[in-house]
Amino acid sequence: MVGVVESSKDTVQELVVSAVNHVGQVAVIATTLVADVVGEVGTLLTEVLGMAQQLIESAVNHVGQIAILITRAIAAVVFELGAIITDGFDMIDATGAALRDRRGSRALVAV
Repeated sequence: MVGVVESSKDTVQELVVSAVNHVGQVAVIATTLVADVVGEVGTLLTEVLGMAQQLIESAVNHVGQIAILITRAIAAVVFELGAIITDGFDMIDATGAALRDRRGSRALVAV
C-alpha cells in the first residue's frame, strides 16, 4: 500500500511542479509581452515627438523668414516714402529758387 500512496504523492508532486513551471512560463511570456508593448509605444511616442519637434522647428523657421520678408518690405516702403518726401522738398526748393530768379530778372529789366 505504501507503494501506491508514494506513487500517487510523486505524481501529484510532479503535476504541481509542472503546473507551477507552466504558470511561471505564462508569467514570463505575459511580462515580456507587456515590456515589448511598452517599448514599442515608447518608440512610437519618441518618433511622434521627434516629428512634432521637426514640425515646430520648421514652422519657426518659416515664421522667421516671413518676418524677415515683411521687415524688408517695410524698409523698402519707408525708403521710397523718404525718397518721395526728399523729392518734394527738392521741388519746393527749386520752385523757390526759380521764383527768386524771376524776381531778380524783373528787377534788372526795370532798371
